[in-house]
Amino acid sequence: MLWLVGDCARLVNGVRFEVPFFEEKVEKEVIKSNGQDTGMLQVQANLASLQWESMDENAALRKVWLNLADVKSTATAPVCLAIPAVPEDLGQFRKVGVPSIHAQTSQPSELIIALSSGTKQQAQELESELKQKLTGINRVLVSLKEGKALAGENRNRAAHACKSDLVVFFDSDDAMHPRRLEVLSDLYKRFKPKVMLAGYSQGTAHIPTLDEKFVLIEGEIISTDGLGILGKEHHWVHQGQPAVERSVFDLVKERNDLSLGQDVRFLNDVLHKFGKQKDTMLYIGQPLIRFGNWQSGR
Repeated sequence: MLWLVGDCARLVNGVRFEVPFFEEKVEKEVIKSNGQDTGMLQVQANLASLQWESMDENAALRKVWLNLADVKSTATAPVCLAIPAVPEDLGQFRKVGVPSIHAQTSQPSELIIALSSGTKQQAQELESELKQKLTGINRVLVSLKEGKALAGENRNRAAHACKSDLVVFFDSDDAMHPRRLEVLSDLYKRFKPKVMLAGYSQGTAHIPTLDEKFVLIEGEIISTDGLGILGKEHHWVHQGQPAVERSVFDLVKERNDLSLGQDVRFLNDVLHKFGKQKDTMLYIGQPLIRFGNWQSGR
């Protein structure tokens, strides 16, 4: 079970009221607080004096607020953008994905497309096209498997083709917020987590305004029961497009035999391998993914 602490946790006479991420009902847990009402537990901090605070000595989560203005931007982000794809995705990718990459305030140093069920001609044409349109990217590669492959196999292939320390996954039928790579690159340099997750907005046409102050939550981001939902006020969470330290793939692989749910399984496997440490996973409370809504259109 995931729990949101901080803004949604209050200590009243030694009772902490918490809201679980994927349930509406309120649970309560008695902890020691000397009978004092500590009010809303909230951390306000600038990067210059950054302090993580746990809610109690046994807290599973720690939370801090950051200013968007403190995120540092560079022309090129030292990250590899990894995209699994099949030929059916390429039309939407050219229409939405490629402009989304081009609009990034920090261009990735690498772009890897892991294409399956395609032809050599399709792969060569796509690679040539991307090199012409995305001139700010140092290395562009389309890795082809002519036969069928599930998403996990394509993601593994893309990750292992990357040379940068940080692999940022991106689905070919979605879009990114223009500052996604800038934010991920900056926070990876600061905290060195194994995995970073972030929030999302619905619909690829609309670019949401990022929050001027946003939350980072570290700790037990997911549980063995699966991925929970990180509170509506924090833009939920998108588990399918994480940013992952490349070295993780030497020890943990995505499942090649699952047609659905391989992304959540991968995150659980990472937790099981590295433990629920503060640097295992980091949640960023910004809508960095613009998720294509299949129910209401793109």
